[in-house]
Amino acid sequence: MILLPTKYLPPERTVIFIGGEVLALLASGPLLPGVISDRINDGRRIPVNFDTVALVLAFLYAIGAVEADGETIRLTAQSKKGLIDAH
Repeated sequence: MILLPTKYLPPERTVIFIGGEVLALLASGPLLPGVISDRINDGRRIPVNFDTVALVLAFLYAIGAVEADGETIRLTAQSKKGLIDAH
C-alpha cells in the first residue's frame, strides 16, 4: 500500500484516498473497524482487504484524525471541526 498515487497505482488504491473515504464514513458517527471495511468495499470493483483498512486506520490515528472509543473508531474533536469548516 502506498501513501500517494503513482503512474502505476490509481488514486483509489492509496492510503490518502481510502483515508478520505473512512473520514467521510465516520462523519456520521463511530463505527466498528469491520463495518468500516464493509462500507469501504460497497460498490468497489476491486475490494480493499481488511489489512489495508487497518493500515489506513493506523495512519489516521497517527495523524490525530481518529481515535478508539472502546471497540469503535470515531473522529477526533479536531477532525470534526475540520470537516465542518470545510463545508
